[in-house]
Amino acid sequence: MTVKAALILSLAGIMLGMPTARAAECPAQGNEAVEAALKAAPTCDAAMTLFNACGTGSTPDVVFGQIVVAKCEAGFLAGLSASRRRAYERRRDACIARNANESGTLFRALRSICLAQLAQTYAHRYAGKARGRRK
Repeated sequence: MTVKAALILSLAGIMLGMPTARAAECPAQGNEAVEAALKAAPTCDAAMTLFNACGTGSTPDVVFGQIVVAKCEAGFLAGLSASRRRAYERRRDACIARNANESGTLFRALRSICLAQLAQTYAHRYAGKARGRRK
């Protein structure tokens, strides 16, 4: 389940007064423990799995997302050609612009989710590929 879908389900559950299962899925308790677990994650995908499990739909997701983005970018960013880097930056800017006129922590969390998912997608596509080479 994606973080966005889980947020929507969690919000629906809160509105209906139902308990959510999100907290039970997260292996770390508390924001500092989640941050430490994200930093210790061995791969981009492992960090994203933790982010999906531990995301709160609020301000801490901004920090959690930044950790995931950094972990994922470490595997591909230096190897991107100039044109692919520009494409990545345009897509990153689109995530940042998403809901830009909205205030509140949920919208900041959604932007962080978008950025983390983008970085993971690029990590899958371009990690370990030589700069500027086409196949």
